[in-house]
Amino acid sequence: MLVIRGKVYGEKIIYIIWGVLFFFLFYSFSWVDILATTEHGMNLWTCLFEGNLSGFYLYNDKHGEVQSAMWQLSNLSSCYDFPIYIIFAIWNFPLWVIRESASVNVFQSLPCLMWMKSILFVFIIGTILALRKIGVILGFTKKAEKLLVVFFLTSAYFVSVIIITGQYDIIAIFFMVCGIYYYLKKEKKKFLLFFAIAVSFKMFAFFLFFALVLYDEKNILKIMYKTILVFLPIVFTRIFIPYGEISNDILIPAVLMSNRVSLSVVSVPIFFLLLGGVYLVCYFKVQEKNTIILAKNVIYIGFLVYAILFAGCSTYPYWIIYMLPYVALMISLQRQEYLRINILLEMGMSVSYVVAQIFKYPACYGNMLVGNMLIPYILGKQNTEYPLRTVEDYIWIFTDVSDLLNVDLLMSIATGIFIVCLICFAVINFPTFNLEKYGLIEPVISEKDLIILRTVAGYMLCLVPIGIYLAAVY
Repeated sequence: MLVIRGKVYGEKIIYIIWGVLFFFLFYSFSWVDILATTEHGMNLWTCLFEGNLSGFYLYNDKHGEVQSAMWQLSNLSSCYDFPIYIIFAIWNFPLWVIRESASVNVFQSLPCLMWMKSILFVFIIGTILALRKIGVILGFTKKAEKLLVVFFLTSAYFVSVIIITGQYDIIAIFFMVCGIYYYLKKEKKKFLLFFAIAVSFKMFAFFLFFALVLYDEKNILKIMYKTILVFLPIVFTRIFIPYGEISNDILIPAVLMSNRVSLSVVSVPIFFLLLGGVYLVCYFKVQEKNTIILAKNVIYIGFLVYAILFAGCSTYPYWIIYMLPYVALMISLQRQEYLRINILLEMGMSVSYVVAQIFKYPACYGNMLVGNMLIPYILGKQNTEYPLRTVEDYIWIFTDVSDLLNVDLLMSIATGIFIVCLICFAVINFPTFNLEKYGLIEPVISEKDLIILRTVAGYMLCLVPIGIYLAAVY
């Protein structure tokens, strides 16, 4: 309930206020990636009509260019596999027509910039609908379905990745969640199809795909066959549309091997060590015949795969979104008496993770994200003589309090909170974990107040780039 001038309003007014805030903040930020991929999507049409589709990557190496209010970029190489550029090309076809017919710089037009980012809405809605379908399999109540949507849209992960940095990993996530739905429905061809598309968009999808194949299939030859099938879209497009000078083939392995531990005669990447353990358990465990138990196990496997990725590797801040669907499902799955513990743990691990990334990758949360979008038209435009400002320029606020409050310490504290909350969340939500046995005490705060607190904590992260931008203006 919300009380204004003595009048009591229900949930609807809260949702309306949140919706207005959501759309305002969504169109207040624009990270360079969405600009670059829009340029590549438009270039695909140019290559197609020039009869040079096979030279798409080389064309971007020479002609990829973005000139916006805050970004002046040239030679923007395309580094993803070709299928995802088809999505960008289809969505941005109107912008290509505008650019070619009216000679408009779409990167300096607010309506065009808003259109670029709006592609995310299609896949946000699609992902939510797919998650709700999984909720039906799990026997979710109306309340649980509503909580699932709320937890997904108000997580600090969602705020950081979708609202602030506007990352398109949500496209791959949509196809992954659809693939999981068909996996639970035992429609194996559709499962393979959706994961093949997801893998061609972002290789991270393969980590979960392989775990699910091992959980379902014990015949080694069939496992190999399905693994080959899921890579066919990538192989096919790379043969006919070869890569340019830059790709993600080196970047992702480097990230996965970033943190290592010394064992026996050699240091081993933590990610592969732990993920290998998950794969072995999936292979040797007999798949449950009960659909609800199977669904719970699959969701937990998905969470575990990506929890290992983000706890064991030093990744970019926007990849954390791959863990969110499983976290939202797991919170909604829990019984009422343990809901508040899960909300508190999720808030702790999501906010702390984003805070750590703000210090590690400050440019992803700087004033450059704000300068192209809505806020300059409302609060004024900054002087672009020295456009780049990040949290690093204001770290003196902490060091003035104490010399000990340096960036490394702040990142260490935030990362420690993330890891502790993540481990507790993983233990409490283990499918066969008996909560009553350990006599866990619920937080002394109502469920509704905790949800509001979690939402506010997540959305307050938007104040970081906005505050830095306003400091540059005034």
